[in-house]
Amino acid sequence: MSNRTLGERVHDALVKAAEAKVEAMRLRKHADRAFDIALLKATGKNADEKKASARLDSVFIDRDTEALEAECAAIVAKSEADGLQVVFDQWRTEESTKRAEMSLR
Repeated sequence: MSNRTLGERVHDALVKAAEAKVEAMRLRKHADRAFDIALLKATGKNADEKKASARLDSVFIDRDTEALEAECAAIVAKSEADGLQVVFDQWRTEESTKRAEMSLR
């Protein structure tokens, strides 16, 4: 168990989620650039055939897979942060209720 407070753990989780999101965005941009390069190199009779060829480019496939995995990791990190935020909000409500009960005595 961590010796950090619940509030600090929420903060850490939110920062981790933001960093995961930024990494996912960075990798998606790399995948988009790889697609653009593959599209320029693609052969085909028309735009649709060139796009299909570019989507089969191994560099694009690798970059797209990396971006997808990072996007999934960012979703999980955000869910973990949201769950910890719920726990924190529940704790804060319980503490507030305790203080209110003490003042009524």
